[in-house]
Amino acid sequence: MRRKLALQGFHLHFIIMIGLLWDPVCWLRRLCRRNQQTHQTKKSKKTSLLHTKNNKIIKNNSSLYYLLLNYLLCGVLLKHLHILYFKNINERQLHFSGNIAVIAGNNGIGKTNLLDAIYYLAMTKSYFASSDIQNIQFNHDFFMIQGKFENDEQKYEINCSVKKSEGKKINFNQKTYQKISEHIGKIPLVFIAPQDLSLITEYADTRRKFIDALISKFDKEYLNALIQYHHYLQNRNKIIKQGEAAYQQQDLIEIYNIQMAQYGEIILNKRKYFFDEITLRLNEIYHQLQESNECLSLRYLPSVQNNFLKELQHALPKDIRLGYSTIGIHRDDFEILLNNYPAKNFASQGQQKTIVFALKWIELVYLYQKTKIHPLLLIDDIYDHLDKLRLNKIKILLKTAIPQQIFITDSNKNRIQQLFYDQDIEIVELEQKTYKNI
Repeated sequence: MRRKLALQGFHLHFIIMIGLLWDPVCWLRRLCRRNQQTHQTKKSKKTSLLHTKNNKIIKNNSSLYYLLLNYLLCGVLLKHLHILYFKNINERQLHFSGNIAVIAGNNGIGKTNLLDAIYYLAMTKSYFASSDIQNIQFNHDFFMIQGKFENDEQKYEINCSVKKSEGKKINFNQKTYQKISEHIGKIPLVFIAPQDLSLITEYADTRRKFIDALISKFDKEYLNALIQYHHYLQNRNKIIKQGEAAYQQQDLIEIYNIQMAQYGEIILNKRKYFFDEITLRLNEIYHQLQESNECLSLRYLPSVQNNFLKELQHALPKDIRLGYSTIGIHRDDFEILLNNYPAKNFASQGQQKTIVFALKWIELVYLYQKTKIHPLLLIDDIYDHLDKLRLNKIKILLKTAIPQQIFITDSNKNRIQQLFYDQDIEIVELEQKTYKNI
């Protein structure tokens, strides 16, 4: 015990030395807040977050680098949310003060839609609806979402609105973006929902969207390449849908081939790098979520094998015959394997849910490392397909400082309180249109 405490003291002294050299203002703010939280926790005879992190580091022999990150990096907190005519939410104004907010209420009251509104503020689109018009409440012509955020250094406001007659508008601190894509990445955020099982059970386009959304949150070059690639892909498809007449425009098709190859190579290389980076860590996270020795892995399945341009050119006769482009990054997929067998066919629902949570946690960790900002975490229906053992494992992960603020939905607030009995949580009861801290 003395040795452990001495090691913790060494960690603190080492962190203080680094902190004074690296962004002192941000460091001191965070240190004061952490010390205050630690003092309050000791007073109530609870294990402090610092103590937990240090124990975990000693147990896992992990690098002190990650402990430093938890202290030195700034995070984002949602303090105020105003929703108007969004899906089934007529109007709600909510204030948040804690790090864990539980959205409680009966089914159909709008818990998931509230999380979706937060997601919209970060990603400028719904997590579920493919069309912005579908998010407008029936008998209304628009919806509006406003969020006020804070981090260690500044406050800022985001306004998202969609009008049937004018389209979408995104304002950041009352300034309208020229390109909405400029907003992506400002609010690092991860959404975990029951529908995410489609990552395992559905088709390749679902998994591509997951990878594209993840990398685009921190890599502007990837996002731009993706937008440009799909622009030229659509132009190419318009021609080849003409059938045999498309051969008369081969010069134009070749221009599109060159552009698709140029941007496609960027996307392909970044995807390969991403899969190489996360494979080992994904399996480690999966082991933290259950007690078996199962091995979780991903296998990237690119459509292009060698030369992007030549393969596009070679596929032209087949593409014209079928009426669409059969080669390119838009045809890529990745396989999710459990013990080298497809999880789609061999994993139980509980295993699939755990796999999805591991994938989403990888997204959280990856965003944290790339943006140097603690992301927000949204969890819809946390009890769905999870037993008590897996829930407790997830709770241990949630205690880390990676997610700065967590929003969780459940129809039964009492079981959430029991799950987080040793933590301060904020209860938002939608049926009463009020909220209170518990």
